[in-house]
Amino acid sequence: MRQEEKEVILNRESVDELSAIIEKWFVKAGVNRENSIRARLASETILLNLFEHYGEGKQISLVLTNRFGFRNIRLYYEGEPYNPLQEGDENDWTMRMLSDLSMNPEWKKKKEFNEISVRIPRNKLKDELILLIAVIIAVGLGIAYPYIPSRVSGDMSEYLLEPISDLFMHALMTFAGVMVFLLVATGIYGIGDVADFSKIGKYMVRRFLIGTFVGTIVSALIMIPFFTFNFGMAQGGNRWKAIFDMIFAIVPSNPITPFLEGNMLQIVFMGVIVGITILILSRQTSELQVVMLQLKSVMVSAVEIICRFLPIYIVASLTVLFWTNGIGIFATIWKPLVFCIVLVHVFLLSIVLIVSLKCKVSPLMVVKKFMPSYVIGITTSSSAAAISTILDINKNKYGIPEKLSNFGIPIGNILCNATLSIGFVAIMYFLAEYNFTRVNIIWFITVCIVIPIMTFAMPPVSGGTLVCMGVMLAQFGIPDECIGIAGTLSLIMDFIMTATRIGVVHCELILQAKHWKTLDEKVLLDKNA
Repeated sequence: MRQEEKEVILNRESVDELSAIIEKWFVKAGVNRENSIRARLASETILLNLFEHYGEGKQISLVLTNRFGFRNIRLYYEGEPYNPLQEGDENDWTMRMLSDLSMNPEWKKKKEFNEISVRIPRNKLKDELILLIAVIIAVGLGIAYPYIPSRVSGDMSEYLLEPISDLFMHALMTFAGVMVFLLVATGIYGIGDVADFSKIGKYMVRRFLIGTFVGTIVSALIMIPFFTFNFGMAQGGNRWKAIFDMIFAIVPSNPITPFLEGNMLQIVFMGVIVGITILILSRQTSELQVVMLQLKSVMVSAVEIICRFLPIYIVASLTVLFWTNGIGIFATIWKPLVFCIVLVHVFLLSIVLIVSLKCKVSPLMVVKKFMPSYVIGITTSSSAAAISTILDINKNKYGIPEKLSNFGIPIGNILCNATLSIGFVAIMYFLAEYNFTRVNIIWFITVCIVIPIMTFAMPPVSGGTLVCMGVMLAQFGIPDECIGIAGTLSLIMDFIMTATRIGVVHCELILQAKHWKTLDEKVLLDKNA
């Protein structure tokens, strides 16, 4: 055990001296700079309360100990019982600040001494590292599958892994739908003016749609030389009605079903209508606005609590995927996988470079800051699971206004679909090659139009890519027997496509905030943010 002691006579200079020592102790414990400063401010408040109560001349002992990696701070002072943590608004603020740092100081009377103690928690593993460990465990279980007795693996899948996976997604969607609705609605009326919303909303939707179609068309052209096509009279049925039915289903039949089914397209539609209505009524709905903001905070916190179980879900869902399809599935479907991985990341990096040039920020810094949400996306294939992380990154790392982020993220998850379209194009090209499907110029044009439209109707949850796959196969003349391999490909690619889409939405909102001159560039350029 290592111990440091410091005794001072209490005055304003010693308050500053002890606060500085405590701040350095936090830094040594690996607490980041911002939280170390918060701890110093909280310490100053406690010491100043002691100074005001006892006056100048009181002797204070500061004891710092490090035992097995656990760092403790203790303050000792003689005199009548006095707890500087209990009285006044300043102490409420101090306790909340320390609580946010996962620290709860305690006061107690020990014989002739008063003692205040606080333990600095050990550094936690980074979320990205925890998720990576979960993926490694799942891959290990996938490799070990042939050596596990079939009865054991079957029972594990049926009674443990699949229920865990389903339970997590059910819990997530229970709150995620309401959260998305509130984010969209509060984000819209938070703009404050109907004309401003109309201007910002149109610009946002236009950028998302243009990016989706441009990314799809360019990638579709790039991939053509790398696949072997059977040119002739194109095959496929006239399924445009089915496609239009899916798109026009944006209007729900009732206000409850979208939340029960997790239909994000309908939930966003309802959020937009409610948000615009509140924006128009303005002052007449002031109390409702406060309630909705509070509910939004509750829903975001609820989703954050559920997402603490992400590593368990990742192990369960990925293990089931590997056990169902086998690790060897990658050797069979490598071609569309490689094109999906390469092209979606090229698209993402091109947007990152645009941000870098327009905002004069290092592209590596842009990528580093969105890594936590990217990791959640690539390990869960669910943008809903990453929403709370995305909101935090946008506000505290990129300096994007909270109001823009609140309705920009859900809308981006519906309309910013270039990475999804790129993956689907690779799947359709592969299946057309695999089945010798006859194609012509109209077939390729249809691919570039239909696939982006179809992506707008998919919910941003794990497995959401399967929703429209049957309609796509029929539209492009690919036999129904290919639904199995198409589904497997889409499930695997969904992890990659979702993660890169999250990165693209981050970058798009940076550019849009820059366009409207609401971007906090100090936060964006801050390496420690």
